[in-house]
Amino acid sequence: MTEAGHTGKPDEKNEPKNDQRRSWRKIVAVATLPLLVGLIFAPAATFGLMPQFDDFAHVTANEELSLTWAHLLYWWTHPVVSIYMPVTMYSYMLDHWFWGLNPAGYHVQSLFWHALAAVMVFRCFRACGAGAGWAWLAAACWAIHPQRVESVAWISERKDVMCCAFYFWALSSYWRSDPTARFNGRVLALTVLALLCKPMAVSLPPVLMLSYWVRTRNHAWRDYAIRFLPYFLAMGVILALTFYFQVSTMPRTRDWHRQALVILHNFGWYSWQTLWPSGQRGIQPRVWFDAAVWLRLALFYGAAAALLLAAWRRVKRESMVYEWLPILAMYGVALLPVVGVFHLGFIDYADRYPYIPSFFLLLLIVRALDRVHWPRHTVRLAAAVGIAYGVWLAAASWNYLPEWRSYYQLLRHACSFPDVNSVALVDRGFLDLENGNYPAALAAADRLDAGLPADRGDDYYANTFYAGVFRAKVAYEAGNYHLAKAILVKIYPALQPKQYYKLGIPRFVLRMLIALRIRDGEIVPARRDIADLLQCFYPNEKTYEYYYYRGMDSVLAGDYATAAVHFREALRQKPGDRAATLNLQDALRECARPAAGVSK
Repeated sequence: MTEAGHTGKPDEKNEPKNDQRRSWRKIVAVATLPLLVGLIFAPAATFGLMPQFDDFAHVTANEELSLTWAHLLYWWTHPVVSIYMPVTMYSYMLDHWFWGLNPAGYHVQSLFWHALAAVMVFRCFRACGAGAGWAWLAAACWAIHPQRVESVAWISERKDVMCCAFYFWALSSYWRSDPTARFNGRVLALTVLALLCKPMAVSLPPVLMLSYWVRTRNHAWRDYAIRFLPYFLAMGVILALTFYFQVSTMPRTRDWHRQALVILHNFGWYSWQTLWPSGQRGIQPRVWFDAAVWLRLALFYGAAAALLLAAWRRVKRESMVYEWLPILAMYGVALLPVVGVFHLGFIDYADRYPYIPSFFLLLLIVRALDRVHWPRHTVRLAAAVGIAYGVWLAAASWNYLPEWRSYYQLLRHACSFPDVNSVALVDRGFLDLENGNYPAALAAADRLDAGLPADRGDDYYANTFYAGVFRAKVAYEAGNYHLAKAILVKIYPALQPKQYYKLGIPRFVLRMLIALRIRDGEIVPARRDIADLLQCFYPNEKTYEYYYYRGMDSVLAGDYATAAVHFREALRQKPGDRAATLNLQDALRECARPAAGVSK
């Protein structure tokens, strides 16, 4: 991977002018790419944080963001949402130090890292010998692609933009360096930084090794082992830490046959979405293998095989082995961490995952364009098509970006597709309940009931459970307590497996059921439900709700003195709460009755 060579005898008189012209082109390219990124993604700076969508773990409810030595050390031994990323957490700490919880500053830093990644992508294209024009156009298309919206606009995906900035910085530095040098400390440092931003960078050491193969055509495998051992050691340590911290309460598939098909699907999906993006929605649906999906897969792999066969026949074998196939292998290696090898529960693929792999697919196209000797008018036509394609990508990103203004807006957009992920329906239904939009919540319940056929396994039962929750809550708020209780009693057994991804769901159901049982005088079942509710709290989670329901349990048991203690603690957590105040007054009155009888 080197700069394009110059053939023929150099013109010494024009050489300084050519050098100056190349320098100016480089300056213009480096300056205009960040400006283009800012132009497309600047509205994201006005968006808020989304505590319902992982931002609570990274920022809003993170108690280790203050800039202290203890917290600096803390992130070397703790993950966030099961991901080990200490360097990314340091960037959040810096934002918190400057801005507190003001989202604008967080968005500006994410924009900075994405702009830096775009510049490094341009440097990578140039290091591979691409002309300045094609390199700039390809880097611009990569930077403003609709698949970048999720990584840039969502604060929780800061790890994407930081990881990729260091990833492509390392790659461009390696491609512009002497391949025969035994050790490149800067590339190794940048590789480690990329890994510490997000483990997605595990593909970088194999990509560097493939690059060395292309540049040196060295067949001494022992030399590879010695030269790249530090990179693979760093990758192994990060992978070990990632697997160690990979704790999730989401259901994980044991159907490896299905997962293999998902991987097959995702190689095709990420490829055609890179070239022709459509249907971006934040929360993509699960993969269901119907006739349409099988037809798309057949067309994709058939076209890919035909292109590969045509290239094999037309391109020299040496060029194929040392140029085209290695880039194709880099693309596959970069896709492996995100293609479905690691199952995530309620999603199979996501818009943000091709951040790194899409570069290698574009690299194949750019190198093909650079290798074809076209007439000048054909080159101009190809450039015009490329510019029109870039404008289309920019318009698509500009239209999609506002959907990330808030979590509810994102869910509304995701639910506008017929093949909606049930997670989006569930989350939107709960937000509709919070906002009192009961017709929309009932509509979500109808879609959950009708959206997945019974032969799709656990998702069907989970969806009918959530649909019942929505209908019970609407009936409860409408005063139809008999119907609400009947629905809750019917779906109550589904709580026992605790397989639902939202921790607050059991509490939500049990609170309603407890209120209805107390209303009907069902003391023993109510106490049983309170005991189940108290088990839903973490050991150190001593909140208002925890003390309030401990007080209610004591009232039902007739222990009014203990109830008064718990209600006082609940009021300390939430001063002035009407329910806790009234219950405390009732408990104190009950406590005073025996004492009054004795005094008489």
